[in-house]
Amino acid sequence: MLRTVLLLVLVSRVVAADPFATPHGEPVAKEAKGIASPAPQSSAVIQAPALQLLPCTFVDRGRSRRHTALWIGAGATAIWTFTLGLSVYEVQRYDRAIARFEAGDPSGRIEANRATRTQRVYATTLFSLGAVALGAAAYLYFTAPSKEAASRTAVVPTASGDQLGLAAVGRF
Repeated sequence: MLRTVLLLVLVSRVVAADPFATPHGEPVAKEAKGIASPAPQSSAVIQAPALQLLPCTFVDRGRSRRHTALWIGAGATAIWTFTLGLSVYEVQRYDRAIARFEAGDPSGRIEANRATRTQRVYATTLFSLGAVALGAAAYLYFTAPSKEAASRTAVVPTASGDQLGLAAVGRF
């Protein structure tokens, strides 16, 4: 994938071609002994405004897919929470029914079988449904397209000691 190339041109000063210029761009005068000293500011100094870095915008084509995945994942978590509560309730119901059966009440056995069946059918089915939903959410989230830079083309001025020009930057 081609990304937008941005050119940052910061031109604070462009000094006329002067063989006696200091590294800081200040013109100097040549003395007789070969020692350079600062000269008056009469040399031609061109002041150019500094250019700002072009803002790079991004396009997120997978945003809605990731949001859908997060909502499905939240639903899967809710299903698992409900399944946990149902399982805890049915285990307690089973334990109470077995205690009644051991105390001599024959209806305790029927109640224990109902609790077992409810847990076996509903809790297992809901847990499996939550697992499938969580897997689908993970698939949607991790396969969603990522952000990409929007294609832009920019024309910016360039300058050097003896030249001025334009540079085209971006995808064509």
